[in-house]
Amino acid sequence: MKIAFINFYSGQLNRGGETFIRELSAHLSPKVQTAIYQSDTDIKDPYSALPVTHIIRRLFLDLPKLRELLFTLKILPRLLKFRPEIIIPQNSGWQALI
Repeated sequence: MKIAFINFYSGQLNRGGETFIRELSAHLSPKVQTAIYQSDTDIKDPYSALPVTHIIRRLFLDLPKLRELLFTLKILPRLLKFRPEIIIPQNSGWQALI
């Protein structure tokens, strides 16, 4: 079985989602083939300056979410080549939608 984890911030930040992916992948790796897709760019500030209630932020159109969208579109060819049976997205609605 193949499982792909997609997290824009893995390898750069050490929060809950990043720790979850690292630990789950380490525990599954003897039994399951896993791949972690993470950003190569330097992430300065993952948080938006807009308030949570702002319509731009609710529609995932603020700058951090657009960076996640571009990252997800960029890794699609590699993801399709890996052909995972399960894909676990960790960031925003864009990854889940795609």
